[in-house]
Amino acid sequence: MRFTGERMNHRELNIYKYPGGEIPLTGSYQQIRQRFERKGFDVSATDEILFRLWSGVAAESSISVAEVADNFFEFVGSEVGK
Repeated sequence: MRFTGERMNHRELNIYKYPGGEIPLTGSYQQIRQRFERKGFDVSATDEILFRLWSGVAAESSISVAEVADNFFEFVGSEVGK
């Protein structure tokens, strides 16, 4: 099971809000990591969250246009065949 949190600005303070709480994103990188670990996040989850927060890379891979087109044509072909 996965959940997503989000970065929010609250009264000039950056926080990471997730179901069950929030973590301030202030201080050094190491301090922020320690806050995540104190809240119960394991190392791999913390790495993934921090990577998503500051990298700007999409969390999920995008679907290619070719895959969408293939699925659409397959759907249309099945409907026309009936």
